[in-house]
This record gives sequence, structure tokens and C-alpha cells, in this order.
Amino acid sequence: MPTLQGAALIVLTVLLIQPRGVPDPFGVGAPLAWTVLCLVATVPALVETMRGGLPSTRLDPFVWLYVACFLIVFPFSLGRYTSAVWVLSLIANVLVYYAALRTTREAPAFIGAILLTIVIGVAVLQIIAVDFHLEQGLLTRIADYDRPQGWSGYPELGFLVCVQLAILIAIARTATRAAPRLAVSLVMIIGVVELVFLFSRMAWVTAGVLFGVGAVVGRPMPRMWKPALGALLLVAAIGVAIAQTATGRSLMNAWTGPNPSAGRLDIWKRTAQMIADHPLAGVGVGNFQAIFEPVYNPYLNEDMRRGGHAHNLWLQQAAESGVVVAAVYVILWVAVVVFAAQRSSGSWIDKAALLVVVAFGVRSMGDFMFFATGGAQGRLHTLMWLVWGVIAGHTAVRRTALAVPAATVQAVSA
Repeated sequence: MPTLQGAALIVLTVLLIQPRGVPDPFGVGAPLAWTVLCLVATVPALVETMRGGLPSTRLDPFVWLYVACFLIVFPFSLGRYTSAVWVLSLIANVLVYYAALRTTREAPAFIGAILLTIVIGVAVLQIIAVDFHLEQGLLTRIADYDRPQGWSGYPELGFLVCVQLAILIAIARTATRAAPRLAVSLVMIIGVVELVFLFSRMAWVTAGVLFGVGAVVGRPMPRMWKPALGALLLVAAIGVAIAQTATGRSLMNAWTGPNPSAGRLDIWKRTAQMIADHPLAGVGVGNFQAIFEPVYNPYLNEDMRRGGHAHNLWLQQAAESGVVVAAVYVILWVAVVVFAAQRSSGSWIDKAALLVVVAFGVRSMGDFMFFATGGAQGRLHTLMWLVWGVIAGHTAVRRTALAVPAATVQAVSA
């Protein structure tokens, strides 16, 4: 059963990272197609759960507290059908979490294969995206990519490159031979170059944080300054490379202008007002855009968009599910990061899990990547829960067997 579950997760990962959109073999429609695939992929974990119950980890109380609060506010949603779709998506992602947890404990080789599948898949996406970008002009900032079809926007592609870099940094940190380190370094350089020309500012920031954290994670404090300095110099070199293009200079100047990130700041203020109007139960998960645009942001912003989401993961949670659920979600995130950091001196998988979580956390401060249950957004959400399951798999609660004195055993035998 562990082998079957590991194989199912690899298949799910291939579907997650592949260039096309989410397949819908059961004909349930785009909002539910990915959710159903996740449910099917976790059947072995469900069978194991029915046989022996759920595995126990230190992360479980935080996960189940969040799920419980999430379900409690569901009846108060302003759009129950939409919220019901999101509840089903959460259940599917929690099952993926437990499937990854079991696989990490019982068949860890599959987790390494999953992470390497992500690296290879992102490389394929990069090749397809670069081919399309070259047709349009390499120095042009393209908002929507016709290819790869399943990852149409530069924010998604940029974040996937960051996930790839997180895994590659972890491998480079633990590789002992020169040849593997050289190969990984070359792939990282290619990824950084492609990231520069995607012109995604949040991806640039995320990559910079990854190089900084990756350089020092798992090292003793006295030995941190040299790799930290090296990471700082690397980030500075990337910044210089970005500044060599007109598009890059204009995007960087937007940070230092009179109103940096004015669009996001305005959306955050309007979201805060929405939270103040619906503090306890929010407007219902999945209903942010339907309420926010007509009521709190009826006109186009300076970027000619209206802000379909809060551009911040935790503000989105508070707006849709209320401040209590949002607070519990913050606590869950803190627990995940703490437990991942405690394992950061372990294998490359441990380091990769921490760095991927860091990538999700940094990017989520200025963006909300999970605004749909299907498509690219649904797949990214599942990827986050899968990595959380890997982290939870290394926080097992050990059950100590009851020790029976030898003299008692001999007496019973007599």
C-alpha cells in the first residue's frame, strides 16, 4: 500500500506540473476537476486510514483546528455553493497532506522522486515559455503566455521557477561530489536567467530570499557570514542584470517612486474595510471577488484592473473566513515553518521542504495564488499541502511501548 500511494502521488505530481490544463476525465467541470483527481490519488491513504486510523504528528492539532474552524464558518457564507466547492477542495488537500505524510514515513524514496519530477517539469515549462517569449521579444513583459497553456501568467511561471530553485539549492547544499553540484549549479543559473526575463517582481524578491535562507540554513551561527555574503553578492549581481533592460529598470523604479506598490496598498486598505464589515465569519470562502469588486472596489485601479483577490494570503483568509479562522491559519503557518526549520540540518528533502515553504510564504505576502480551486491556482494550493505533509511526516509522535519487567514475564510463563 505505501508503494501504491507513492506511485499515485508521482502521477498526481506529473498532472500538477504538466504544461496543459487540468484534465477532466470524470466530466465534473473546471472548479472540481482537480479536486476529484486529488481524491482519486489519495485512495490508498484512505484505505490505510480505515484500517489503522490516522497517523499522529505534532502538526496534526494545528491542521485539525484550522479545518474545524473552516467548517464552523461555512454555514454563514454569502454564497454557499461556491463555498461548498472550496470545502471539498480543502478536504482533498488535507487528504493529499496525509498521503504525503504516510509516504514520507513508509516510502521516502517516492518523495525524492516527486521533488525531482517538479524540477524536471518546471524545466520543461521554462523551455516552452522561453520559446513563446522569444516570438514576442525577449525584453517584452508578457502578461499572459499562450504557451504553456496550463500556466498562462508570468506570476505563476515565476513562482514555479522559485520552487525549482528551492529544491536545487537544497540539493546543492547536500551534494558532496563536484559533478552533481556543477550540474545543479548550471540548472540554477539557467533558471535565474529565465526568471530575470519573466519580469515578475514578486518572483525576484522570493528568489532573493531563497538564496539568502538557503545559504545559512542548517549552518552553525559562526559559519553563516561567508555564505550569507556570497548570497548577497549573487542577489546584487542579479539586480544589476535586471537593471540592464528597459523593462527591468521601469519595474525596479516602480519600487522607489513616489507611490510604490500603490495598487496593492489600496487593495489591502479596501480589504481591511471588508474584514471590518464581516469580522467573525467573513463573506464565505471563494466569495471574495463577488463581494469585493461591486461593493469595495467598483472602479478600475491605476493598473486597469479591479483586484480580484486581496494580494495577500492571510488577508484573503480573514476576508473570506473571518479573523478567528485567519488567526488559526497564521498559527498553522508558524507551526509548519518551525517544524521545518527544526529539520533543516537533515537531508536534502528536509532542506527542500523548508525552502519551498519559505517560497510560498514570501510570495503570499504580496500575492494570493490560490484564488481558484481548479487550474494553475488549485494545483499550486495542492503543492503547498503536499510539502506540508512531507514536513509533518518527520514530526512523528512516537508511541512508547509499555515495558513489562522480565520477572513478571517469567512468572506468567511459570
